[in-house]
Amino acid sequence: MTVLAYRTELVSVLWNFMKRCHENQKWSSLSQQLSYLSGDSPGWLLPLAVFCPVYKHMLTIVDNEEFYEQEKPLSLKDIRCLIIILRQALWQLLWVNPTTPSISMKFAMKTSSNKRHTEEFIQERVGIVASELLSQLQDWNNRRQFTSPSDFHADGVNEFFISQAVMENTRANDILKQAPFLVPFTSRVKISIHS
Repeated sequence: MTVLAYRTELVSVLWNFMKRCHENQKWSSLSQQLSYLSGDSPGWLLPLAVFCPVYKHMLTIVDNEEFYEQEKPLSLKDIRCLIIILRQALWQLLWVNPTTPSISMKFAMKTSSNKRHTEEFIQERVGIVASELLSQLQDWNNRRQFTSPSDFHADGVNEFFISQAVMENTRANDILKQAPFLVPFTSRVKISIHS
């Protein structure tokens, strides 16, 4: 991972690609982009699947000076954009169009996996790595705020989501466990009061 992070331009190249897609509004409606999942490739999932773990590894090595003052490996402006991209992708993957549970175990057990299982595995994997990276970025923001805490909150948290999050073994409850930063604090309070 260190080789990918520091001896290649992988993070820079993937970030520039992802940022360009976002700026050109190609990721503005991820639900439309999910049509790629049944097509020839998983589309927007692949750059995220590679970028997230490599950039997360970089963040474990950089210090405060590099991150906040030198703004390396990404500028704080770019990180704010990245947070929005990750938040939208994660909400799409976990709430709007989730995979079936434990697909990775099914995937691992299959000797000849079909294309749909491969795509579901990638979708589940991106959900995990994007969640880990967003959590790490939130930790950096908590140490020294460079963006509004609300930038981490999903736009689709509503009363229906809250009513589902109260119940165990629901998608909303799973999101609360995997990516609590997506749910605004006031909504988390409502959920804890009702559970």
